[in-house]
Amino acid sequence: MLIISILMFLISPFTAFIPVIGMIYQLYKQKSVIEINPLNSGLALLFIWALLSGWSNSDMLSVIGAFGILIFLVYALYLQNVSKSPKTVENILLWVWKCGLITVGFGILEKGLSYFIDMTWFSRLFWTINYVPTETAYRIIGTFGNPNVAGDMYAGLFLLSLYFLFKQKGLEKVPFVFGGLLCVLAMSFTGSKGAALGLELAVLAYALFTRSQRNRFILMGIFMGVLALVFCIPELNHSMNSRAVIWQKCYRLFTHQPIAGYGVFGIFKYTGEVHGHNILVTLLTTLGTVGLLIFTGIQIYLIHCMRTLKHEGLELLAVLVALQVLVLGHGVIDFTMMLPQVSILYFGSMAMTSSLASRYMAFPAWNWSAGTVDLATKASRLKKGQTGIRT
Repeated sequence: MLIISILMFLISPFTAFIPVIGMIYQLYKQKSVIEINPLNSGLALLFIWALLSGWSNSDMLSVIGAFGILIFLVYALYLQNVSKSPKTVENILLWVWKCGLITVGFGILEKGLSYFIDMTWFSRLFWTINYVPTETAYRIIGTFGNPNVAGDMYAGLFLLSLYFLFKQKGLEKVPFVFGGLLCVLAMSFTGSKGAALGLELAVLAYALFTRSQRNRFILMGIFMGVLALVFCIPELNHSMNSRAVIWQKCYRLFTHQPIAGYGVFGIFKYTGEVHGHNILVTLLTTLGTVGLLIFTGIQIYLIHCMRTLKHEGLELLAVLVALQVLVLGHGVIDFTMMLPQVSILYFGSMAMTSSLASRYMAFPAWNWSAGTVDLATKASRLKKGQTGIRT
């Protein structure tokens, strides 16, 4: 089930939603306990608010789009139920890395073919209203439908390569060195400056949360290496469209509907863009101030989880934080979170962080088998002195 879900998540944005059916069935069959923590309740509230926002604007497309948030909630619930230990999380991430190498190979093949034949037809199979592919310095999309999304996904796989590289010894490092180089090469072929920016910030976050001085030194070298790529690789060394115009349009829209926003896809008819090319700008215009406050609440909860796990010395935390910073960093100039694969990567890493931190916190939980909400009676293992999750 898990490996099939990972493959469905990686091979296409259209198949990324399919595993939700099996996940709901598994949650029901296993009578899973659904923890009512700020991540789960926040995503549920965000879904309800997106529905109301779309309905208030009489925008059926936005109403349908709101169900995407519900899908991310199902992914988060499922991953929290299967990510109860660092070893389990590592196993999931390792399978994501292994399956992800297939998409990396596909992307590199796509780039190789572009030197001999016109591959712009492949990009046109997906959304091309706001992105028009060109033969010159062709930007690959891999199995992700958009070069910026592909850039985030390949950068995420590169971060996983680093994590497993740091854990191995001797010749066991070779596959992860080779795989990591392929990942960063594929990322550079996407021509996504936003993904490069996100990766730079993610590497810094990784260095901040890792306990190894040697790893910090390596990460600083990688930071400089990625910076050099931006200036040397033709696909990355391109001029970037100014975001100022779209931000100004979004600001004017926000002043007219600051509370509810215009719905998930509501700004398209006013701006010609499906999002505001910035996380905060997009949330304010699509879901209004309320949507931004809900999203901020989720982030505050995750910061608390990170602080707890860092105190416990969990090395796995470094890569989970890096994956989230990657998406948020890219979010300064884009909103790749709108597409399913990046959102699942983002909320999935959040769910794993929340699950690992949940043993030190107490929240009410929905007991599926009993059909009741159990109050927060779960004792913190910290209080019991059981702090053995260091890895």
